[in-house]
Parts: sequence; structure tokens; C-alpha cells
Amino acid sequence: MEPAFSVKDFAGRIAAAASESGGRELLFLLRAASLLNWPASPVPEGAAAPGANEAADRVGIWRRKAGTEPPVYIRSVDRMSEWSLWANIGRIGPKAKRRRVVFLGESVARGWFYQPHYTPAGVLQELLDVTAGRGLWEVVDLARTNLSLEVRELALQAAQLQPDAVIVFSGNNWRPTAPTIDNIMGLQVALRENGVYGLKSLFEAQVSEAAKAAVRDICEFYARLTVPVIWIVPESNLLDWRDWRVNAARLEGDANREWICCAQKAEAALLGERRAEAAAHARRMIELDGGTGSYGWRLLAECENGLGDPAQERGLFEAARDARIWDLSHLSAPRPYSVSQQAIRLEAGRCGCPVVDLPKVFADYTSGQLPGRRLFHDYCHLTDEGIRVSMAAVATALLRVTSGKVPDFGTLLGEAPLPSAPVAAEASFLAAIHNAHWWQPRDIVQYHCEAAFSKSAHVAQVMAAFVDLQTSSAPMLLSSSAESLAKLSQQSTQEYILRHSTQLLDPVLIDAIADVLEKVEPGARRRISARLAASRGLGREPCSLLDFYYLSAGSQAHELAWAIPGELNDRHIAVNDFYRAYWVESNFAFVSHAGMNVELEIDLRLPGSLKEEAVHITVNGVKIASLRVGSAWKAFKLTVHSDQLLDGVNKVVVCWPIPCSDSYKMPRDGARCLTTWAPDALFQSFGEIHRLIAHSIS
Repeated sequence: MEPAFSVKDFAGRIAAAASESGGRELLFLLRAASLLNWPASPVPEGAAAPGANEAADRVGIWRRKAGTEPPVYIRSVDRMSEWSLWANIGRIGPKAKRRRVVFLGESVARGWFYQPHYTPAGVLQELLDVTAGRGLWEVVDLARTNLSLEVRELALQAAQLQPDAVIVFSGNNWRPTAPTIDNIMGLQVALRENGVYGLKSLFEAQVSEAAKAAVRDICEFYARLTVPVIWIVPESNLLDWRDWRVNAARLEGDANREWICCAQKAEAALLGERRAEAAAHARRMIELDGGTGSYGWRLLAECENGLGDPAQERGLFEAARDARIWDLSHLSAPRPYSVSQQAIRLEAGRCGCPVVDLPKVFADYTSGQLPGRRLFHDYCHLTDEGIRVSMAAVATALLRVTSGKVPDFGTLLGEAPLPSAPVAAEASFLAAIHNAHWWQPRDIVQYHCEAAFSKSAHVAQVMAAFVDLQTSSAPMLLSSSAESLAKLSQQSTQEYILRHSTQLLDPVLIDAIADVLEKVEPGARRRISARLAASRGLGREPCSLLDFYYLSAGSQAHELAWAIPGELNDRHIAVNDFYRAYWVESNFAFVSHAGMNVELEIDLRLPGSLKEEAVHITVNGVKIASLRVGSAWKAFKLTVHSDQLLDGVNKVVVCWPIPCSDSYKMPRDGARCLTTWAPDALFQSFGEIHRLIAHSIS
């Protein structure tokens, strides 16, 4: 049998990797050749154990209780670490006289931000009770947070529960998988021959084929059991969710320089409401990067938004959502890619399974408006209105396929239950936190904070406790604020905030919360500012602005990845040991008192630069220094006088020069990022910072 690639080529790459700095690719190649062992890695959340789909005694985290007939399934103690990801059901009893529907899906199907108090499965249960009669239907909630294509195994296991119908609400976590030794060479060939566009095409095909296989297997399996399967095509927040600005991958010649200039001009034109000018620059960005970057699409979509062509607007926003399917170098929000949506439509339709197409359902419900904050809390998680609309559509499809009745959608929607005011308020507050932690604009964070307070005034106390947690210098779970939060809030809030116990500077979020708290506590903003300064303000002890707490305030996800704490970095990405800039500006923050003088110490360089160039440093928008820097590390000390500082959060911006065109060339083996998770192989690094310290001086 011919090897996937030649031994000579493989040996040559090992020799080249050994001669280069770093060594992560060499490590990969040695492991691929079985000369070194692969490190042990945890089973991904939601992944079924080997052979789980053949096991006759397990459904998800529930194991059949020995000796029970008909079978009873009990939550397994050995899967206790996963319990919080599933519905809080200790026991699934045998099927009784009621007709049983199993409800499968991921965090959207769990009712994230609301669960366990209010869930899609619970809303569906109420709709069936009201419409078909209480006691006739039983909805078994098997949705699981973080579930991906493992939904296939779970669906096959669920047959043990003897369902009369199966509902699958999945697709937001169907992503490309990390490259393996089996497919890495094909990816490298695609990159070498067609650039990043080749990678994008391959990954789209990979996701499409995997999605079709999962849908087909589930449909055909239940067809043999004569059990109907209803598929829900997920939708995303096209209008209000913004992926962060990321530079184009390395392009030929001066194309990257032109792309950046076009982005800056488009931003300025949009700010000045010159839509036609902005659209022209955005189209040029798309032409330059071949449509593989989301930012050009997003800018163009915003130019066209509201101009009277809904189909064109939707196409542009969807293109922005789908563009970076190829980019595995940094975290991206879950979403239903167009290839996943289409795979569900085509394969379920081919198998004769009913499809609840949420893009169409939501468009009909809103008279053609693009989906935004009304129906979505973030990128894909639904508001209670979104849950009610989607479950009314599902109940309609279920009753049609099981009884032949076609209930009126509007009547069903009117019967859908609402969450309690405290639950709805805290869900909106969690949405504000989540949007802020995914670097969304101030207006959307402010919107969710105000929506929370409008639903229940009690949320102001929850907000105050959260601010105390984030501004405290004590570990989160050792603070009295955590105890207060646990007493004041719903289980959903406690689970979201306290589970990872991660503190961030959160200037955008805290500022939005302060606006709300001022309504019930005049002077709240001043109190928050004083607490932040007391707990996090600079003293004579040095403060590293590259620490995750402070670096998160820069709203630059690509640059933050290397600093993410291990317990949050669930992708186990191998990253560099210092800060790298992937945009022409790098944003940092620190907290100071009024009247304080501050010294900044910075070690930096321009990677691959052939000469020294100027790097500009600004504090709160005022330039304080222009540093001459080249490819060698240089250390500087900069003084920031008290009249340049704010009492509270101060913003430091490092402005990098745009490298010459030679620096943009793709490395000899640009696909190195696929084997090492090293983004520099595909993205230009504008500058590097090894140390950035701030401390007060007299």
C-alpha cells in the first residue's frame, strides 16, 4: 500500500523543522512517525465512550438500573462531573401510557441562561399538555450543553427509552475537527495550491459530510423503528452579533497593507455615515482576501442593512458568519454554518423527516426582519421569545406528524409559558456578561443590563454582588461577595458565574452596570470606582498588563489566546510564551488613582523587521512616546504624569508600523499552523511584547 506521503518528503520536513527555532512542528512530526507518544488528552465534553452506541444499558449520563424490567435509568455517579451539563433528572422511568418524545440538542436546546428554571423541553411539554391534553405526552429532556456531532450516538442510545417521536435541535457546535496525521497532507496541499480559500473549501466539505452522515444515520435508524424524527434547523444572531476584527491571512505582495488601509477607511466612512464609500472599501477587502475574512463581509452587510433588500442583507450577514470556518487559530463563538443548515435540510428531506426551519420560522414571525437581540441573547442562544416561537413551531410539526392535526401556530404561541420575572431578569443579566466577555460593543451590553432591570428590580442586587466579585483582589470563591451572590441569585446565575470563578477587569460591563445601579443607588458609580481603585489600583508593587485579568480588557481575542488560563483553555492550544499583536494597534488597561504618576516598563520587538521603525505609545488617547524598535528585543521605561491619567481605568495603546511586503509572505510551510496551532504561520505578527509593567512613582 502506498504511503500517504513520501518518506523522503517527511524526512526533509523533520530536518527543516529541527533547524528552525521553536520545535512544535518537529514534535508533531516525531509523534506522527510514532517516534514519540502523543500526550494524553481528556475526552472532549459530550463525547461518547468507545462503543457507547452499542451499549444496551446507558443513555447519556443515565445507566440502566440492574434488575429493572421494564428498564429504569439512573444518573451515573461515574459521570457526576457532567451532571450540570444535562437536565436535572435523577431518574428516567419506564415508558407508561403517555406517548414519549425525546428531545435532543446542545446548549440552545438546554435553554442556556434560563435552565434549569425554564427550558425549551419544558415549554414544549406545556404546549402539548394544553393542546393535546394533560397526561397524554411526556417530553424527556436529553439536551446537553457542548454537545456536538456526538448527538448521533446519543440519538441511537435514546431508542432504549422507546420514544414515539424524536426531536433533534443541534448544529451550532458542528465544526471542523483538528487536523490529524490522516488528513494533514491534503490540507497542506490545499493551502499550497489555493491558499486559505482552499482550506475553507476543504473544511466546509468536511463539516457538510459529517453533518449529512449524522442526520442520515439518525433518520434511517429510526425509520426502521417507524419512529418519526423532527429536525430543527438552527438559526444565529445575524444582526447583532459581531465577530471581532481579525486581519486577513497572509496575502501576496502589498495586499495585506491595502486590506488594512481599506478596513480603516471603511470604518471611518461608516462612522461618517458615508455608506457608498464604506461599501466600496469593504468590497475591495473581500476581493483581496477572497472572502475568507469575516470583517469585510460584516462591514459590507452594515452598509447594506436597512436599504430595502432583505435577501441581499441576509446573504451578506451569513457570509460574515461563515467566512472563518477555516480558522482554528483562536476561539470562535458557536454558530450554525450554512453548510450545516443545508445538510440538515437536504438529508432530513431526503429521508422524509419533517424539518422545522428556524431561519424561515423567525423570518415569518418578524415579517422578514433579520434575527437579532429580540430573539437571541448572544450568537445563538435564544431569548424566551425565541424559545416560545421555536417550540410553537416544533409542537405544530409534532402534532401534525403524530396525529394528523394541524394546530394554529398563533394559538399555540399564545399558550406558550413565560419564565418568571426573576429568571427572565437574570437571564438578561447573564446575556450582558456573556456578550461583554465575548467583546461585543457597549450598546448590546447596555441593552441586556437595562432589559434585566426592567424585568425585575431585584437584579440590581445581583449586579452589585457581581461587580464586587470582579473588582475584588481576593479569589472569587473566597470572597463574601460570592456568598452574597449565592443567596441572591437563581441557580442558573450561580452556575454561570461561580463555576469557573474567573475574574476579569470588565470595564465595558462594569460601566453598563453602573448606569443601571445609579437608578436605585445614587452614587453607585462613585462607589464602584473607589472599590476598583482600592482593590486593583496601582501601588508600588508592579502590575503586569499582560496578566489575563487586565489583558481581557483589550477586546482583542486573537491576542488574548496565549494568556487564557489552563482551566478555561478547553482546546488545549499550544501557544507562544509572550504577547503577539495581530493588528496594527494593541490595547491594554490598568487602574490608577487621581494624582498618581505612573511608570511603564515595556520590552518589545518587531519580528522579522529589517530595520528599526517607530512604535507609538498612547495613554488615554495622548501620545507619550515614539520608540525606535527593530527585530531585537528592546527595553524602555516611560513616565506617565498624573495630568494624563484618569481616576479609574486607563487605556494604553501600542501602535505598530505596517510591515513591508516581504514580511507578509507565507512561510515555506504555511500549513505549520495546522500541525502546531501556531497562528503566525497564516497571520502576520505586527509586534511582540515580552513584558509590560505598570507601577506608581512619586
